[in-house]
Order: sequence, then structure tokens, then C-alpha cells
Amino acid sequence: MRRVLAWIGSCLVVGVALAIPAQPAHAQNTVHNDCDYCHNVHGGGGFIPLTDHNRDVDLCLSCHDDGAPPTYNGETVPKGVAVHAGTDHAAADTTSCIDCHDHEGEAGGNLALIPRQLNSRYTGLKTVVFTARAGANSFADGNTAYDGVCEVCHTQTKYHVDHAVTPDTARIHNAGATCTVCHTHTSGFQPSGGCTVCHSTAQDNGDGVPIGGRRAIVSEFGRSSHHVQVTPADSVPDADCTTCHDLAQHQQGSVRLKNADNAGIVYALTGDPATNSNEAAKLTDFCLSCHDADAAGGSTPFSDGQTPPVIDNVFWVASSHEQSAPIVGCYGDGLFGCHATGHGSAKQSLLAPAGTAPTPPANAEEEEAFCYVCHDANGPASTNVQGEFAKGTNTSTRTYHHPVNDSEQATTGTGRAVECVDCHNPHQATSTNRVKGVTGIDLAGNPVGPGTANPRDPGAYEVCLKCHGDTFLSGRDLDGDGRADASNKRLDFAASASAYHPVQQAGRNTSTALQNQLVGGLTTASTISCSDCHNNQQTANAQGRAANSTAGPKGPHGSTIFPIQRANLFLGLGTSSDNPRPASDVALCLLCHNQNDVISRNSDNTNYYKGDNLHGRHWDGWADGVSCRTCHYNIHGNQSASNTIYRIVDGTTTDYQSPPVGYKTRMIDFAPNVTPNGFTKPLFRINVTTRQRACGLTCHGKQHDANNGDFQYTPPSAGDNDSLKYP
Repeated sequence: MRRVLAWIGSCLVVGVALAIPAQPAHAQNTVHNDCDYCHNVHGGGGFIPLTDHNRDVDLCLSCHDDGAPPTYNGETVPKGVAVHAGTDHAAADTTSCIDCHDHEGEAGGNLALIPRQLNSRYTGLKTVVFTARAGANSFADGNTAYDGVCEVCHTQTKYHVDHAVTPDTARIHNAGATCTVCHTHTSGFQPSGGCTVCHSTAQDNGDGVPIGGRRAIVSEFGRSSHHVQVTPADSVPDADCTTCHDLAQHQQGSVRLKNADNAGIVYALTGDPATNSNEAAKLTDFCLSCHDADAAGGSTPFSDGQTPPVIDNVFWVASSHEQSAPIVGCYGDGLFGCHATGHGSAKQSLLAPAGTAPTPPANAEEEEAFCYVCHDANGPASTNVQGEFAKGTNTSTRTYHHPVNDSEQATTGTGRAVECVDCHNPHQATSTNRVKGVTGIDLAGNPVGPGTANPRDPGAYEVCLKCHGDTFLSGRDLDGDGRADASNKRLDFAASASAYHPVQQAGRNTSTALQNQLVGGLTTASTISCSDCHNNQQTANAQGRAANSTAGPKGPHGSTIFPIQRANLFLGLGTSSDNPRPASDVALCLLCHNQNDVISRNSDNTNYYKGDNLHGRHWDGWADGVSCRTCHYNIHGNQSASNTIYRIVDGTTTDYQSPPVGYKTRMIDFAPNVTPNGFTKPLFRINVTTRQRACGLTCHGKQHDANNGDFQYTPPSAGDNDSLKYP
């Protein structure tokens, strides 16, 4: 019996020697394991046979996990974490430990139990050389044999899968790199080291456009404007990247972005939104999910703690840009969209195209010239605003267009700077409210508009008051006559003022005479806008408001007539040789006031009347060297009058050095070249009871004596029938 047992034992030893290497790898461990440590050679159920993926992995991890002795666990990987275990692969493509490792030992000098051949799913059995962990014969050294343990399956193809015969230039995936620097065994070969490690260089998506497929991203975070305010650029945390990017199908051919309010909504890009308007259109809702009124629930999405600028979706949808044809979206090339990649732009405000820096020192490409990309003679916008800003040549005393160009802002000596966005909010402006969404100053001097204590939309005149109110350089000589004549328009249009053009509210003069002379649909109850006088000169083809004109573009961008006027208005004070004066000198006034009523002698539709129209008599025949501004020096309002005494007779006689609140002074404000006659300044007298007016001054070569009947007048009561007092 002993001989039989010895014979059987010798046969088993011979059989085992024929089946496995003499020194199997697992037998070389410090803690020696025989075959039956893993295999049940007698078919019992106590051990795990190496037959299917899940059970194979369980068997391997019974030693190679974090709980095993240090001698065993080696490059540990938790079950189910490995990319090869199904994270990115389909279930049918699940890879087990034994697909890369031969538990029975290395072959051909390969390390880490790597066999001499591996079976690639797409290209069959491939020879493997893995004799070093870096450099030649390592993971993917890029030689023409493509026999690295990683590159037998992974190449420079879409998704890095070697599924077809491709040119050598397409087969090399990070050739020469040590794959496990980014794809560690312990992480299951998932990409590691941060998004910036890979995306600091171009990455492949298989289409070769651009070279490598995906451009390098990291450097863009160092541009003039960018998401995530951190330095240096490569310190952007992964969590900031995944705020916008959905990685569920990372490296599977499309960029996937998620809605900031609902991560279940994903926007998949299959093309380049910087060149394809259809792709760009997908991004509008994505951008607004973070930049809408609730700013992704009011969060600070990135690690820099900054809150995104608010773009109210309700206003955006109704805006001219969103309603235009073709629609202008958030993302694009500067034509079909204003903003480029959120990673960073060489211009401010992420303006497109991202890689083109503005030209110093003016940097116009990120200011007015950016708007001109659409708003020029070539379109696609219907309004050639660039042409408006090219009208005339601005000087220190002549303004033909708002000085949006940096060079003009410097040469005017005013210290002023104005840009398109000071008057227009590109995310809110509509065809009926071009100033919607910007800030302004009300007549009380308080800020109004978004971000202020009074967030209502400003009126157009309130936008003008940002520059032409308290901060305006009132000492400027605007007409070149050597006198400081600019005024604070906020005070000129004050609600309590004695006389003004009706910009903020209806005018003081509600008489029948004025009502009868108004044209263009205007009445004494009407209000007008600053741009009804200051506008493109082509809008003078219609009376009344500029909106009545079909010409465009409208707005106080520029005019061939200074100061940005719809029509001519002689701003001088007259000479001795200009009588009679042509009607063209007051063409601006005649857009609202009927010519025959104002400057014809026989009209009684004026309250400056004494048996004849005194406006007409001064205009044509009596007065050399007289213009409208002789008596109405500031045509906006007379609150800044400095050369007039207002004598009010109302039971008692009171002289005022400025227009008195509570009494209508009919816009009288004598020009500086009108001199007094018996008073310290030229005098205008109103008897509130008898309605008689009188002048006491020296003008056009005549002395006017306010006590002389020749220089007194009482308008007909039929026309001069409003109260001369107001609350």
C-alpha cells in the first residue's frame, strides 16, 4: 500500500510540474502560497474556481485589498471602482483582473504577472512587452510595434479604443508618458491628478479638429476674463470643472454640460459652438441656468466665492438680441453670439472671439468696436450705429457724436468717457425701450435702475442725467461764443421749475395759443424725450417726436448738426447783418412749433403779441442781431438763468434773481449780450392780475423801458388763458 501511495504522489507532482511554471509567481511571495490556496483541485465547493468575472475579482481581492497583509495587497483596487469594471465600459465589455494578469506567472520577462500576449476585444491577440515601468518597453512607449501593456488596447482613436487599423499618427496616445501617473492601479485606472493635468495640453477626440481634438484649456484661465478667479491658472480645482461639466460620458465624443438648477438636464455638444450657431444655441439655457435671476439658487458656484452676474431670463427672452432674426445667443463668434468660452477670453466680459486680444491702447474691440461687428454697414443688424459715431469731428466746443472712441475722450479735455453699455443693456434692451436695464439719475439726484435702492427702469432722460446732470461740466462753452453756457439739466427739468421743455412732465404753459401752434401730434399735455431734439439728422423728415420718422438709426449717437441735433438751431446770438433770419435757423424748433404761428407777423397763436406777432416782428424786420436764444438762452429750462431779473406783480411787486417757483415765466432767460436798462440785469415783468408783460433792457440797438407803454404788451385773453401761477 505504501508503494501505491508513493506512486500516486509522484504522478501528481509530475502532473503539476507539467501544468504550471516550476516557480509560480504566487509561490515566490514571502508568505508562500501553494496552488490549493486559490484552487480546489478536487472539485469541492469550499474554494472559488476561476470561471467568471465577479468571482475571479472576489478571489483576487481576498488578498489584494486594503484589509490584506501589506505583503499581499500590493497595488490595491476596490471592487467595482476600476474603469475596466464597468464605470465607463458597457457590461458586456467588463474586464477582469485575469484579462491583464496571468496568475500563473510572467512570460518573456514581463513584470507584474503580465502575460506575453493579451486578447484585445477589437483586434484580437496582441503581443505584449512590459519589462519596465517607465520609458522603453513600458506601458505605452509609442514605438511602431504598439506592444505596451496599455497601448495594445488603447490608441489615439476616439475614446482611445484600438477598434480599427489607423495611421500611426492616430495610434499614439500620450506616447512616452507613464500611464500610471494619471491612471493609477489603485484608482481602478480612472483619470487622476486633476482635470488640469490632462487639459493643460490638447486632448484627442478622434476627429483631428483641432489637432488632438480638444484644445488645451488650462491656459485660458489666465486670460483677461474667465470663470473661476484663481491664480495660477492650473490651480482650478476639479470641483469647479464639474460645476459645469457632466462627466458621465467623459471621453465619449461630446462635451456635456449640466443645468445649474437641475443637474439632470444635460446639454450635449456634438460640434463647436464657436463656429456653429446651432451648437451655440444649445448653450443659452445652460448659461442662463447659472446667470438667471436666481443665480442657480443664489449660490456661489465656484471655489472663488463670487456670485455670477445676473441676467434675468424673463428680460433676456424679450430683448432685441433674443428676438432678432437671426437670434443672437449667449455663445458664439461675435456675430451669432457675443460671448466665448467660459474658460477665458482675451477680452473683457468673456467676449468673442476668445483668442483675439483687443488692440491697445484704445482696446476698441472689447468696447464700441465689438458692437460694430453687427451694428455697421454690413450688418447683420439693421442699424448702422458705427456710421452715426463717424459723423462730424468733435472738438472742445463742437460735439457731433457721443465720444465713444478713446481718442476722442482724451482730446476733448473733458475727462469724460462714455461707452455703448452706459446707455444700453445688451441683455435687456428692447425695440420699445432701448435703455431698459441700465442705471440713471432721477430729478431728485438719486440713482435708479438695477443694483440701486430704486431698481425700477429709468426713463431715457434719467440715463442722460448720469452725465448731463450734477456731474456735467457746466463751465463749458458749447457754442463757441466764448461764454460758459452748459447747464445742469437735472435742475433745468426740475419738477418745481418755472419753465422747461416737457421732458419729465407736461409743461407749465397750457394756454390755447401754445396748443394751437403745436404740430406732430403734440399737445400741451405731452411729454417729449431728450432724443426728440438730439438725434440722427435724418429723423427731421417728420414733425413731432423722432419716433414719427421712418429714418434710422434713431438715438443720440451722432448727427451732422452739433450738438447731436435732429435739425439746425442757430446757437449764436446774432449779428447786425442777419435780419431777416431764415427759417432754417430754427428748423429744430419748427419740428414741434408751427412755422406760420411762431415767426409769421400776422399770427395770433403766440402769447408774445401786441397787435401783431412780436416773435415775427423781431424775427423779420425789427431786430438786427437777434436770435431765439436772445430771449430763451437756455432752451432746456430757465432755472440756470443768470442775466435776468424776474419782477412779479401779484398784489405786491417782488424782484427775483432767478425764476420764481410758483410763477410761470414762459422760458424767458436773457442772453449774456443783452444789457440792462436802469436795473442791475435785464428785467422781465409779469403782472399776474392784468397779464401784462414788459421788458426793461437794451437790445438790438434799442432801449426798452418797462414803464413805457411801447415796451409793454398784454396778449389776447382767448389765447393767453392759462393761469400764470402753478402749485
